[in-house]
Amino acid sequence: MINEKMFHVEDIVPPTTMAPLCERMKPIDNPQEAEAILIDRCLAFDQSTKGMKRWLNMFGVEEEQRNLVQHIDGHGKQEEVFEKCQKVLDIVLQSKQKKENYKKETIREKKRQ
Repeated sequence: MINEKMFHVEDIVPPTTMAPLCERMKPIDNPQEAEAILIDRCLAFDQSTKGMKRWLNMFGVEEEQRNLVQHIDGHGKQEEVFEKCQKVLDIVLQSKQKKENYKKETIREKKRQ
């Protein structure tokens, strides 16, 4: 600490006028303080994630009744989780390919006329 001010390399960066300060910084030895910060960050992440999910659930592909956000259970073997992700991506890619094909076909129709 300098002048009783707390700095952190990532969170509370010291002013650029104190450039060598980062090199002299030492970790905080108070585990309670570190735990409190971690709890605060987890709580903030949880709150912002819930809000983002609510907001993102308003979007998607209405014709297919598919939300923008897809929940994938990450528990299980790596191969199983990968397959779940791949299935969701395949559905999205198929949908995009159908739309692209429809656009191309519409353009061809207009050129014929």
